[in-house]
Amino acid sequence: MFQAYHLIQEMNVLENIVVPLGYAGISKKERIKRAQELLNEFHMEHLKSKHVSQLSGGEQQRISIMRALSNKPEILLADEPTGNLDSENSKKVMEILNHLNKKGMTIIMVTHDLSLTEYGSRIIHIEDGKIVER
Repeated sequence: MFQAYHLIQEMNVLENIVVPLGYAGISKKERIKRAQELLNEFHMEHLKSKHVSQLSGGEQQRISIMRALSNKPEILLADEPTGNLDSENSKKVMEILNHLNKKGMTIIMVTHDLSLTEYGSRIIHIEDGKIVER
């Protein structure tokens, strides 16, 4: 996941989520199923037919998170995953990431929001270019 969402503007939400699944050789039926599961988990199923240009920045950010999760990775690299979200949606995203972590997914997250450290099992701080673990 990146701070820029890299969503395909010409595609709708559902199509954007399934893009990596096509490259992974996942059947169309399974791609749709996984996308629907993610949309339900993020409570965004009502947006599945909307085009990216019709979404807010926060909605686009959550779509990019779903796309990153669609292949069920073992490791997720998240650069400011809540950067453009309000506090309610930030909490929802962090609860989902926390749930995935408890199910075995390794999540490496970079953030400037120190309130999110409550979700981490290991926190590494960088100060003046040096790693400082507290």
